Amino acid sequence: MKTIPTNLKEETLPAAKARYVMIGGFLGAGKTTAVGKLAKRLAAQGIRVGLITNDQGRNLVDTAMLRSQGFNTEEIPGGCFCCRFPSLVEASQRLTATTQPQVFVAEPVGSCTDLAATVTYPLRHLYGGDFTVAPVSVLLDPIRALRVFGLEEGDSFSEKVRYIYLKQIEEADLVVISKFDLLDEARLESLRQAIAAKFPGKEILAVSARDGTNLDSWFDRITTTEQVARTAMQVDYQVYADGEALLGWLNCTVQLRAGQAFAADAFLKELAVAIQTRLQAVDAQVAHLKMTLNPGANRPGAIAGVNLVRNDFVPEHSFHLTEPVTDGRLIINLRAEAAPDVLGTVVREGLVAAAKNFPTMQATLDHLEHFRPGKPTPTHRIENLPPDATKSMQTLPKWAIGEFFGTFLLVFFGCGSVSAAVLTGAQVGVFQVAIVWGLGIAMAIHLTASLSGAHLNPAVTVSMAVWSGFPKKRVVPYVVVQMLGAFAAAAVLHLVFGDALRVYEQVNGIVRGGPGSEASAMVFGEFFPSPGGKALTEAGRARMSPSAAFGAEVIGTTILLLVIFCVTDERNKAHPKILTAATIGLTVTLLISLLGPLTMACFNPARDLGPRVFSSLAGWGRMPFEVNGQGWWTVYICAPLVGGVLGGFLYRFFFRASYAESA
Repeated sequence: MKTIPTNLKEETLPAAKARYVMIGGFLGAGKTTAVGKLAKRLAAQGIRVGLITNDQGRNLVDTAMLRSQGFNTEEIPGGCFCCRFPSLVEASQRLTATTQPQVFVAEPVGSCTDLAATVTYPLRHLYGGDFTVAPVSVLLDPIRALRVFGLEEGDSFSEKVRYIYLKQIEEADLVVISKFDLLDEARLESLRQAIAAKFPGKEILAVSARDGTNLDSWFDRITTTEQVARTAMQVDYQVYADGEALLGWLNCTVQLRAGQAFAADAFLKELAVAIQTRLQAVDAQVAHLKMTLNPGANRPGAIAGVNLVRNDFVPEHSFHLTEPVTDGRLIINLRAEAAPDVLGTVVREGLVAAAKNFPTMQATLDHLEHFRPGKPTPTHRIENLPPDATKSMQTLPKWAIGEFFGTFLLVFFGCGSVSAAVLTGAQVGVFQVAIVWGLGIAMAIHLTASLSGAHLNPAVTVSMAVWSGFPKKRVVPYVVVQMLGAFAAAAVLHLVFGDALRVYEQVNGIVRGGPGSEASAMVFGEFFPSPGGKALTEAGRARMSPSAAFGAEVIGTTILLLVIFCVTDERNKAHPKILTAATIGLTVTLLISLLGPLTMACFNPARDLGPRVFSSLAGWGRMPFEVNGQGWWTVYICAPLVGGVLGGFLYRFFFRASYAESA
């Protein structure tokens, strides 16, 4: 293990602490697409983002593609991040000088591994005051992964190249199966099981950048949590070097001119097929072929792109040019298990063959480099972070802070408005109570969304786990913290309104815990129909049967979750962006105004159970759990959970596909 030279402390990074996100994975796994999606999401949230691409050579297609989308992107050529660590620091400085990013997203070379020990741990050790480091994600192309794990037949790489592939998975904090929409449920599950069997304990996600499935839950993980420090894996650098040396690398640029306008998309497809055919003829296994065509200065930002990720894959467009062009700059990046000179021959012959189908086409090769990567020699390698670098990991995780205080605020303002209305008469009518609830929810979301995703409600957490890929193993921790936040808010409200509560009970002859004491207990838990500050009577109970109360809570929570899913879907062209929290809060206001007189409008098991338990401990005893029979759990726990899942179902099968079609 290399020691850290003390003079590296002299390298400086921006003073403002930013988040560092690294998205790795083998060639052709979909990293650049994912980086672009994450950058778009962050930008839509008003977060400044800087991108860093990386390659063994120069003239990188990834850089052109990301810049064409308007993102400030730095490129580190000539070696992987681990071997060009000072360049990574300098790239962040250049980005900071121009846009001062709050989040840096870095895409390492697709054949690179040992990133934790050589990149993220050194960043945390040397620059822990400047960066928080996200969990390292490693993307897998599902078809290639099935073949590497021996689950399906097909072309694959030699043993030493597979060594790199498997080492990437071994060091991943998050294994992300990209393009999972290419698999049916059975094939996806078999791949999950194979990964879990070889790498026990790995957190495995499945996403699709194409239609956006599960991207939000993945992006929430890497933007709200930090990498957990552990002993870095062992790497045989000789095998690693031999594996990289088996991969041929080619980058080239070509100037295209034609007497007659031509379709850029058609030309790129023709060229990709020509190169693919020649690679198959020499039995060269494609790792990734990427090409972009930029029509020139008169059309800034316009770009056509095509990808090929396997020998038996159909070349696929990533970007389109709909209008014909007469000239342009073509960039070709080809990675394959073949000798570099073979790749050079294949590309030259492919260019000639493709150009013949466009009679006035002239393709002039400006620059071509082909080589095998050299042996990786990391600038630093840290197997274990020193204690001071892992100190922050001993504190509460950000998601717990977000869920606790977010739920606390939701209940404090919401139940506080009920307390003020019942005990002091401060609010008049259900709408005034409802508007305080809505504003409190909007505030809680604004304050905690970047920490935990602002679930603040077990119904939201469960629905996200069912429909949006939220990790199921985190459901119980989220719900426990939400319950604790709600309980704590009830305790604080009891402290604030305690005197008013005692006076109210004395004036109205209420014996806490006795018959009719739901009239005062309603400032904490909920009852149906709403007591309205008075004891429930038989005539009053007749207005709302248990089954009707269950139905009301299911319907209200269904609407709430449908709204949450729809307004947070970036493909929804009408989604309210910075007004998302306000829209959700307004939805709650409307639902309380309608359903509040019937069930007190729960829609949130934590909001009810936490304060209900507190009221039981504060003198109401068994009464809060007996007034409505089994309703305390059927109506106020089960119904919101059912409604939440139903709301996610409606979004998934009726709204999401429509948004994707209109995006």
